[in-house]
Amino acid sequence: MAALQDTFASVADSELSSWDLRPFLEKVTGIAPCLIYVFNQQTQSNEYSNRSIATMLGYSAQEVVEMGASLLRNLLHPDDIGAVLQHFEDIRKLTDGDVLNAEYRVKHKAGHWVWLMSQDAVFQRNAAGAVSHHIGAAVDITAQKNAEAAVVEANEKSNAVNDELRAFAYAMSHDMKAPSNTLSLLLAELKHDGVGNFDEGQIALLDLARSTVSRMGLMIEDILAYTMVIGQEPVSETVDLCEILTEVLSFLRAEIQKSGATIEVQAAHPVKASRVQISILLQNLIQNALKFREEGTPPIITVEAIHNQVENRVDVTVRDNGIGIPPEKHALIFKPFGRLHNSAKYAGTGLGLSICRRIAANQGSKIAIVSVVGQGTAFTFNLPSA
Repeated sequence: MAALQDTFASVADSELSSWDLRPFLEKVTGIAPCLIYVFNQQTQSNEYSNRSIATMLGYSAQEVVEMGASLLRNLLHPDDIGAVLQHFEDIRKLTDGDVLNAEYRVKHKAGHWVWLMSQDAVFQRNAAGAVSHHIGAAVDITAQKNAEAAVVEANEKSNAVNDELRAFAYAMSHDMKAPSNTLSLLLAELKHDGVGNFDEGQIALLDLARSTVSRMGLMIEDILAYTMVIGQEPVSETVDLCEILTEVLSFLRAEIQKSGATIEVQAAHPVKASRVQISILLQNLIQNALKFREEGTPPIITVEAIHNQVENRVDVTVRDNGIGIPPEKHALIFKPFGRLHNSAKYAGTGLGLSICRRIAANQGSKIAIVSVVGQGTAFTFNLPSA
């Protein structure tokens, strides 16, 4: 590609450089395996593309020309428009013969995004000496970009799993040892007092033992749920979020009625995801919204799904009017066994949001949090649109 750029720079520098040479350019560029184009800086439109544009992007050269000044708006990824415009401005500062590189995403005619790497040079100047046209050669680097992203994602996932396993091992040896020891002491005390006729004190001990066993059971259930989603490759299917939420709210009916909660669902868009895992994720987030509230304040919970057309993903948000979470504690709540409150005030094991984060990661997403202490919290994750 560099050799072609040198050739075009030489042509541009020659006295013969004009649009009369278009047949010559078409013959030369017609055999090139890369996309070659001439862009009009003044009209912000493409005036020439070789036949490789059909292979790379699915459009004919004529279709691209007919887009005129809407070319950038129609084809460039929204996140890359600013960088490309800056690239064009930098081209206008080039001296003849210099080459400038750029990487950006272009929408294929079929709808997916293609990464291109281009090398651009001054092709023509106007009477005042300003750049009127630049010429470029571009290659498809989508496979390279996908490979780079996969490596980064794999490293991040590996590091996250290692961190979680270390935290998990510590918590297992620390947090679960205490309930186990307590249970052992309680049972020993019960044995010492004898079985048969229990007085009020013995009944209290028995109740305490049962409470401890219950706590252990809850913790074990959460641990099992957590281990089920760590590193698991979920099976994606078309999922109706409204249907899942109906099931989740039915399961939580007693908690909803007890708290006097009002729940509004605006989640009609179908997604591609693991039905089981998304059900667990939504259940945990809604349970937290029911739980972490001021005494005497009925929860107001909204679950909404908004289609992001640019990324073709669905942003799912669970929003409440609860106690809120301080900004400095946002990282802690997603760690295994990370708790902001003691279990006497708010029951739980501290694994719920860790499970949520892992499920979101399994679906190719992260969980974003927006929270104001005393006003409420919103958790958002996204899923592929079905």
